[in-house]
Amino acid sequence: MIQINGLNKSLFGGGHKVNILNGIDLVIPSGQFIAITGASGSGKTTLLSLIAGLDEPTEGLDPNQRISMRDLVRSLGQDRTVLVTTHVMQEVESTCERVIVINRGQMLADSPVDEILQLTPGLRKINLEIEGDSIEAGLATLDSIESVERMDPIEERKRYSVNLAGTKDPRPEIFKLAASKGWVLWELHEERMHLEDVFHSLTAADEARRAPQN
Repeated sequence: MIQINGLNKSLFGGGHKVNILNGIDLVIPSGQFIAITGASGSGKTTLLSLIAGLDEPTEGLDPNQRISMRDLVRSLGQDRTVLVTTHVMQEVESTCERVIVINRGQMLADSPVDEILQLTPGLRKINLEIEGDSIEAGLATLDSIESVERMDPIEERKRYSVNLAGTKDPRPEIFKLAASKGWVLWELHEERMHLEDVFHSLTAADEARRAPQN
């Protein structure tokens, strides 16, 4: 097991102190396959070099080589701790158990891959194709729905993109509401989020917090 508490790393250049890592806390049990992600200069490679691992193992490989390398690294993670840095979010989703997101030397997230997708519920959307009257007004009565965006219809069928208000899945409520209103449901499914979307949302929110306030 690897345990890190309050890890800090600074460099000096041009008479200035630059913080590379700020108060990183990590507990990494053996047998996990973990990705450390972040924008260029975020501190992810520095963190990896301090705790040892593989650095972007699939960078520069063709698709077939990527598959072979992915299988190799996954097999190593069965009985060893494997840490990698990567910009390729598809690799993280398909290979890693856990992902750490770093921005400007600070940890923004540390979670299993499937759970990190729930950290930004505002990105979750439900696609709805339906026939009936007063649909938008009816959907607005559901607390689990933040907003409803109208999309281009298909013949007589109305289409909507539904933004969620939280982590609760509104599809059962939409189904029950449609039945009570006599609406005809043609499509009701959640649009799958991708780790790249979550990464962008987390880092953009962090940059917004750091921006000077007028």
